[in-house]
Amino acid sequence: MANFQERQGLSELQSGLIYEIVSSLIGAVGALLLSFFFLGGLLGIAIGFLVLLAALVLAILALVRLYGGFSKLEPYVQNMELGKIGAILAVIPFVDFVGWILIGISLYFLGEKYGNDTLKIGGIITAIPIINFIGLILSYSALNHIANYYPTPSTSGASQGQGQYQQSYYPPSPPTPQVYQVGQGTLRGNVATFTLYSTDQLIIRRIALEGTDVYAVSFYPSQINRGNNNLTVTLSSVPVNAIQGALYKLKIEFDNNLTLFVNLIYSPS
Repeated sequence: MANFQERQGLSELQSGLIYEIVSSLIGAVGALLLSFFFLGGLLGIAIGFLVLLAALVLAILALVRLYGGFSKLEPYVQNMELGKIGAILAVIPFVDFVGWILIGISLYFLGEKYGNDTLKIGGIITAIPIINFIGLILSYSALNHIANYYPTPSTSGASQGQGQYQQSYYPPSPPTPQVYQVGQGTLRGNVATFTLYSTDQLIIRRIALEGTDVYAVSFYPSQINRGNNNLTVTLSSVPVNAIQGALYKLKIEFDNNLTLFVNLIYSPS
């Protein structure tokens, strides 16, 4: 399951995108007001400028949230540093379009990580200057879909959640081995890929898809070591009536009688 930092990163990207969408709409309204009231005296011009100023403030808040979201997801998803650079460049005139191209690329890789084609398409469109507003809407919708699997972190639970994150990566020396899922796994066709963190060496005995008769015909590696382990599992078949974006649970049984459930998001091969 995703830890606190990963859920918080997704939440910050969501809020950053919605801020940017609202900022674009307010900016368009401000430009129209300014053009209509330009001949109407100083009051009309002042109203137009105030609306544009509000849009600018929202745009800056959006980029701050996007930068924070990409930063928090950087340990789990590749190329998130491009989104951070893009959030900085998007503030600078004349190179802001380059910033949004980089943000779009990072959104694409985020969609690839979570197996969400809508987010991949949204990232591509976000990178296109003329129609990037459509990409922002698609990306926000896709992130909202992904976030349904992860409750949005609350302020009161931040301390507890942060402790869970630290435990996942810097666990104490427990009397018995502990295993955690790192990030979100994907199920493409009948092949599952995911990452586990372990405090000790463990041998995998059996893997099956929870609630189905689908089981693993092969998995590599068959033994996990201390630290992060990238696993690939080939299942006996594709889940019946599999739906793109659906969440599945993979049941893993180890030689020390430990059982772990891994979250997978389905995507057709």
